[in-house]
Amino acid sequence: MLGFPVASTCLAFLNYKAERAITNLRQFLSELERLGNAHESLPSYNTDPKWAMGANKARRFHDFAAAVLVAGGNAIGIGAVIKIYPERMSENPLILWLTAIVAITSFVALLLIPRWSYKPNLKNS
Repeated sequence: MLGFPVASTCLAFLNYKAERAITNLRQFLSELERLGNAHESLPSYNTDPKWAMGANKARRFHDFAAAVLVAGGNAIGIGAVIKIYPERMSENPLILWLTAIVAITSFVALLLIPRWSYKPNLKNS
């Protein structure tokens, strides 16, 4: 049963790492798009908020899919353990609570990760 929250936590960490890596890359590309004020005469994917925010919205489906996977996997795992080993779970409720807390924390983290998404730096535009 403890494998589900461990996997959920790893998924949340990997999702955060990917979000930070993409954000750093997009900030770098945005700086390049602004060289020689190129963003004023050429379409700029990372500098123009219309494109940048649209890309962020599309990428949110990845976060939602991960959150659903965490919620569903943990719910199925916890439900199966309670059904298969009801006596053991009633004797050790701490394990059940710990599993639920880690699962909920991972789920919430996956929903909060979009807060760290790339946002165009408009002051240098």
